[in-house]
Amino acid sequence: MQGQKAVVILIIAMIITGGIGFFANFEKQGVDKTEYNPIGNMDAFVSANSERAKESEVYNSVYNVTGWSPTTGVATTTNPNQYILQGQTIGDIPTDYTYVPSAHGYTILESRSLRDSGYAGLGYPHTSVDQVFFSDGATGGPAYGLFSYANWSEWGIPIGGYGTYLYRHGTAITEDRYYQYSLNGSVVATYQNNNALIWVNLGAIYNGTPIDGDRIYFNSSVNVIYQNFQRTLSIDTSGTTGNETHRTDTTDISGSVSGAFAYLEYDSSIPGWHAYRDVGGVIQGYWYAPTEDIYLYQSGATIQNWSLTHHRYTVTPPTYADPTKYVNIGTDHVWSNYDENNSFINSGVTILVKGSGTIDIGTSAVPTNYAGQLAISKVGSIYMVDATVIGNYIGLRITLSSSDNSITVEGILSDNSGENDANTPTYTYTVGTVTYTVPHSYTIPDIYRLKFTSTNGMMAYISETMVYTDPNQILWADINLNLQDYFEEYLTEGGEKLRVLLQGFVRYGDTISVNGRSFDVVDDGITVTVTEVITPAQGEPGDADYTPPVLRTYDVQFKLSGLAIDYYNNHVYLNQFNGTNSVDLGEIQSYSITMGGIWYFSSTASSINVYRGYEDVWKPGWSIDMNTTLLLFAGCVLLLFVLMMMRFRDMMDWEDIVILICSVVLPLVLVAV
Repeated sequence: MQGQKAVVILIIAMIITGGIGFFANFEKQGVDKTEYNPIGNMDAFVSANSERAKESEVYNSVYNVTGWSPTTGVATTTNPNQYILQGQTIGDIPTDYTYVPSAHGYTILESRSLRDSGYAGLGYPHTSVDQVFFSDGATGGPAYGLFSYANWSEWGIPIGGYGTYLYRHGTAITEDRYYQYSLNGSVVATYQNNNALIWVNLGAIYNGTPIDGDRIYFNSSVNVIYQNFQRTLSIDTSGTTGNETHRTDTTDISGSVSGAFAYLEYDSSIPGWHAYRDVGGVIQGYWYAPTEDIYLYQSGATIQNWSLTHHRYTVTPPTYADPTKYVNIGTDHVWSNYDENNSFINSGVTILVKGSGTIDIGTSAVPTNYAGQLAISKVGSIYMVDATVIGNYIGLRITLSSSDNSITVEGILSDNSGENDANTPTYTYTVGTVTYTVPHSYTIPDIYRLKFTSTNGMMAYISETMVYTDPNQILWADINLNLQDYFEEYLTEGGEKLRVLLQGFVRYGDTISVNGRSFDVVDDGITVTVTEVITPAQGEPGDADYTPPVLRTYDVQFKLSGLAIDYYNNHVYLNQFNGTNSVDLGEIQSYSITMGGIWYFSSTASSINVYRGYEDVWKPGWSIDMNTTLLLFAGCVLLLFVLMMMRFRDMMDWEDIVILICSVVLPLVLVAV
C-alpha cells in the first residue's frame, strides 16, 4: 500500500513527541543552600589554649651502653652486636717517593776529541749496553767514556741517557763514533737534538712489599711500558770507508706503551698492578702487569725526577661494647644519650652502682651545666647515699626522677658475680624488698647527662631511661578553647554562623567536650547517644489520663578526623564532613571546646552562609505549549524522514514522501500563523 511507511513514521513521531512532552518536564523550586567560607587556620589558637605535653615512657636505646665519654672503662667484646663504640674505619697511610735519575746511571752528553800521535784502541766488542764505552788504549791514559756513571758499583747498568758523538784523529786514521737511543725502533735521542731517553723499572722507585688494595698515584704525567720490555743494542758500520770509520751504536727500548691512566692498584692474584683510567668521569680497568714488567720512561732535552705517592688503605674493624658489664669509672666519666641524639631528654634514669663516688645531674643542653649532686659511699659493706644509710648490699639501684622529683634507692643483694666488686652480670641480679627515699634540697631537672666521679673504685651501669615522647613540646595537652575569644563576630546570639572542622590527626587524646557534653575517645572516634521523642506526652504529669512520651535512644558514631562542629541559629550540630552522620546537640550552652589528654591535629574555622537558591526538579506531566509541541513533532518527523531516505530509500514511494513533507510543512505553517 502506498503511504504505509509514512503513516508508521508519523505514529512514531507522535509517540516521541508525547514522551518528551510528558517526561522531560522540570520545574524550578526554591531551596535553602549552605556554603562555608574559610576564615583561617586555628592551630595557633589551639596551641595557645593548651598545656605542653610532659609525657614520657621507658625507652632504652643503645646509648644506655655506648653513651659514655670517655669510652675507656667500657667493657668490650669481639662478638658483633648493636652496641658499637667505634665504627669500622678506613685509614690511608700515604708515602711519597722521589726517584732522581741523575743519581743513577745514564749517559751524559760528552763530545770528546781524542787527538794523539799514537793509535787509540776502541773498547770492543760492543756485545751489550754495559760494554759501550771508549778507552785510550795507545797512551794508557784515562778512559774517555762515552758514558758517565754515578754510583757505578751500586747501579752498574745504564738506564739510558743522551745521544753523543766522539771522533779521533790520528796520523793514519780518522774515527767517528755515534751513540743514540730509540723507542720501539724510532730514534729519540741523538747528539744532534741533544735529547735523552731514560727508563727505570717501577721496582727501582717503589721497592716496598705491596698488599692488596695498595695504590700508586703519580704526581705528574708519566710514560709507561707495561709488558714485553726489551733493551737491545744495534751497531751500524756501514759508514766505514778506507781509513775512515763511521760507526753508529743504537740502544732501543721496546714494549707495549700505555696511554694515560689515573692510578695503579695492587692485586695479589696477578701478582702485580692493575691500571685504572678515567673514561668520561667513570673509573675503569685498563691494563695489568707484574712489577718487573712495568717501566717508566721519559725523553727530552731535560731529565725530570719521578715522583709518586703510595697509599695503603687499612680497615680497622668496629669495637663493640659488652652490654652485660659495668663501666669502670676511673677519672670523670660522663654518660649522655642526649649528646648522641638530641631528641632524647630523660625524665628518669635508673643506675646500677658499685663502690664509692659522686653523680652530678646535667640540667640543660649546655655540657657544663650541672645542678644537684648525689654522693654514694661504701664503708666496709655498708652503703650510704648522701646522709641516708642504705645497708649491707653488694651494690645499689638508684632511680632519679624529674617527673615526681624523687631519688629512690634499692639495694642489690646478689648478682651471681661471686665477688662484691665484680662487674658482671648486670642482667641477673636480686634487689631487696625495701625501697629507700633519699631527701634532697634541689629540684631534679630534666636529665640531659650524668657525670660520674670515682673516689674508691666506682662502677656504674645505666639500667633504664625514661624519655619524653615529645621533647620539643609540639604536642598539645588538655586543650580548653573558648571560641568567643577569637570569633565573636560569627557568634552573635541567636544568629550564630561558625563551623570548626577537625582533621589531620597525628595524636588522639582521651576526651572531647562540646556544648557541655563530654565524649570518650575510643581509637579515632566518639559515640554520641541521641534520645528522640517518638510520641509526645499526653496531658500533664499527675493527671489521671497522663501518658508519658515514647522515647527512642540510639548511638551515632563519628570519626574525629573530618568532624565539623557547627554553631548555627543558637544550636550546636555535629556533622561528619562526608555527610554520613549529623546530630543536633541542642541549644548553645557553651562556646568552649575542651579536650583531655595529649593531642595533635589540624583545625580550620569557616563562616556559615545559608541562602535561598533554586534547583530543577523533575516533575512528569504535560506543561509545554502548542507551538513547542508542533515544532517538536515536525522535528521528529524530519529526523525520521532523513533516516529512512538514508537507509531505505528504495522502499519509499512517492506517496510516502509527499505525506512526510506535508507533515513537516503543516506544523511549521501553523506555528507561523
